Parts: sequence; structure tokens; C-alpha cells
Amino acid sequence: MCSFLAKAVDALNDYGKKESDVHWVGNEDEKMTWDDFRQHAIAWEHCADIDPSLVIVGDDWHLSCGECYGMEEWCFNTFPTEPEVSNPDLRLVTESYIKEHKKDLARKSYNKRYRENKKTHAS
Repeated sequence: MCSFLAKAVDALNDYGKKESDVHWVGNEDEKMTWDDFRQHAIAWEHCADIDPSLVIVGDDWHLSCGECYGMEEWCFNTFPTEPEVSNPDLRLVTESYIKEHKKDLARKSYNKRYRENKKTHAS
């Protein structure tokens, strides 16, 4: 069997990272050093029992533990690049949601414009 540590090291290598690139391992509440992680993870063989909130963190990246692309594995994540374009009307829902709720959204938009016009004319 393959240890949890071996799988984590393989994931680092798959994404061009080394163990020395890791700053810490943990979750949103606690962390440990890579060396502490190595000591615990080398004996653990049941990856299905690993806490899904566990992350391995580097400079501008992290590996998250869990299902990635439909498979149980480490998922590589980087911080998103900030777009140059600013849009205060950025769509927050999917296209399919919009199609499914078109009437409700149109009514909400109309009601919002109506209230804004009423405020403007009342002043």
C-alpha cells in the first residue's frame, strides 16, 4: 500500500513543487509544519479517511485534499489573477439559473427600477 505522505509528495511533484516549497499543512483552524505532517502521514494508508479541509500551502498555491475532476486526489489551486476590467453588474448566477428564473428576475429588476424612480421623483 501507498502511504498518505507518498501520495502528497507525488502530488507536489506532479505540479512541479518540492517539499521545501511547503510553508505549512493544516485547515482553517490549525496548522503544522511539513516535518510534523511527514511524521504523521507516513504511517497513514487510508486516504478516504483524511479530513477534506486539509490543505498543503505554499507561496501562492495550495493543494486541497478531496475530490478533484471526479477522482479522490490532491487538487492544485493558485490564487486567481485579478482582472483589469471592473464590472459592478457582474453576473453571480449561472446562465441556466437565469433561463429558469427569467420571469422572477425581470420582475425584481422592474421593481428595483420602480422604487429608484419613485425615490428620485419624491425628492
